[in-house]
Amino acid sequence: MQCLHSDNPLAKTAILLCDHLEEIVFGKVIEVCQILSLDQQELLNAFHFIQTLNPKPAANFAQHAAYASNEFIVTKNHEILEISLTHSDFKCQFDSQDKIQSKEWLQHVKSERKKYEALMKAIEKRNTTLLMIMKIICEKQKDFFLNHAELKHLTLQDIADECGLHVSTISRAIQNKTFEFEHQYYLLKHMLIRSGTNVTEQSIKKRMKEMIEKEDKRHPLSDEKIKKLLSKESINVSRRVIQKYREQCAIPNSSQRKNMV
Repeated sequence: MQCLHSDNPLAKTAILLCDHLEEIVFGKVIEVCQILSLDQQELLNAFHFIQTLNPKPAANFAQHAAYASNEFIVTKNHEILEISLTHSDFKCQFDSQDKIQSKEWLQHVKSERKKYEALMKAIEKRNTTLLMIMKIICEKQKDFFLNHAELKHLTLQDIADECGLHVSTISRAIQNKTFEFEHQYYLLKHMLIRSGTNVTEQSIKKRMKEMIEKEDKRHPLSDEKIKKLLSKESINVSRRVIQKYREQCAIPNSSQRKNMV
């Protein structure tokens, strides 16, 4: 459908490839060319166009789209960063016990009140932990907030040591948590950097794509080779991470890329 609605001149050829994608990925380029009466360059150009399409186009039509609800708002006041919680006002109203006649109902209300008090303590503890984490992030990444500088080295272990908590507690606490800064939402986990430079998932994928685009097509880079090249740039990730990022970018492995030449 994306090919049909595209104005790109390669879209017409790409439509022909839709029934032969698996064969192309596994290197049967010559056979597909013969079936479709195409030369190899036409096929490869159309295939590269297909790789630029959205692999999950129907996601834009979700009936109940998820939305981010930020935990904090971070604001700048000259050289001072101010943090405010956005979900801290939770209250529950109980009817006066004087109006309750039934002993059974009174017992029920007492039980529910205990549950309420336990829940409020848990929420208070949660908010205290999150606020402590956010203060550390703001302190360590102050240049990012004040001067839009690159993020500095900061790991879960660093935060855990500062908070006096276990690293797994910190990991669970920041899972899917966001904050608002200058009208933009950020995930807390994106403030964590394992090296001294701004090495994010997006930057690794971008660098990986650049390497693959410039590789010798007759001898494509393996995931292990990409890992070693990245390590020379102080980007230390495992081969399995490289494989995951490559697959997320819809890039075939080295053997498949070689067969496509």
